[in-house]
Amino acid sequence: MFDIRFLRPVLAIALLLVAVGWMAGMFNSKVSPGDKPQSTIPKLNLHEVEQRLVKDVEQIPGSVIAKHNTVVASRVLAQLKTLAVRSGDPIQAGQLIATLDDADLRAQLEAVKAEQQANLAQLTQAKKQLARAQALQQKGLVAHNQVDEWQTQVNELTAREAALAQQYAGAEVALSYTQVRAPISGTLVARLQEPGAMLNPGTPLVSIYNPAQLQVEVSVRERLLSELTIGARHQVSIPAAEATQYATISELVPVADRGARSFTVKLDMQWAQGVIPGMYAILKLPGSERPAVLIPTALVQYYGQLSKVAVLDNGQVQSRFIRLGREYGDQVEVISGLQVGELLVAGSPISVTAATEKSRSPQAAF
Repeated sequence: MFDIRFLRPVLAIALLLVAVGWMAGMFNSKVSPGDKPQSTIPKLNLHEVEQRLVKDVEQIPGSVIAKHNTVVASRVLAQLKTLAVRSGDPIQAGQLIATLDDADLRAQLEAVKAEQQANLAQLTQAKKQLARAQALQQKGLVAHNQVDEWQTQVNELTAREAALAQQYAGAEVALSYTQVRAPISGTLVARLQEPGAMLNPGTPLVSIYNPAQLQVEVSVRERLLSELTIGARHQVSIPAAEATQYATISELVPVADRGARSFTVKLDMQWAQGVIPGMYAILKLPGSERPAVLIPTALVQYYGQLSKVAVLDNGQVQSRFIRLGREYGDQVEVISGLQVGELLVAGSPISVTAATEKSRSPQAAF
């Protein structure tokens, strides 16, 4: 009987030889000597870098302001009784917005009225005495000086009557100041006092602006002032409201800010939905033409704050970092990293093997 103990070493040696032969490639098909066929690289879509004339646009930051902004203040010394409006409320011209305590002013008005009545009684009596004196003087019973005295008294009381009438009218006007009304139509900006506050003449109560009449206020450099004229129309934009329109220059402040060497310019703009005073605005002024290197924006690949394009250099696709400038429609300016006449690969060069790609350091574009 065959002993299995001799079979185990033989099988182990045979399996070891098979494993060594497989690792050596004895069981793989061999390629005959000769040139290896190259894979065909598809034709690339190339774009040549060009230089063109571009017209810059000077963008000047500014703010939206109200053309008519009114602060309503107290005109008399009195305590604020009611204030019926709050910030954001629509206001109509002539609308009652606040009332002041009028007890003192009403008392003054009544006092003037009482003085008028007393003066009228004295004037009536003086006129009667003057008439009697004139009658007696015609009969030679009284002297001329007595008639003159009564005439003088009548004249004084008549003048006092006119003065009291003016005083009464002034008291009525002062009393009317306790009813504070809106001078213009618009929107309430700020509520500056609360009921119970003691007001002096000139103490502000509320602030109102007209949202239908807005302006854009900007500060322009000295060099640009000579290019601006009253009545000229320029494009303005309000990014927060996504509004763009043409505004008309209405004011050119003739005095420069000595610190900033700039002039204030105000432009009247039309009403736009969502535009309110205080918003950030941009005035766009046309500039001069200059040459610039432009490429399509679609060819640029962005990696965070870095920009990269694929360049065909000596038959190889090279990834190159570039520095970009302003955009002009679907074109973007290249400040550094590319030369006029170089070829860019449109799209992602997936058909080019990784072995043909090179990369240039981002620092080379700056």
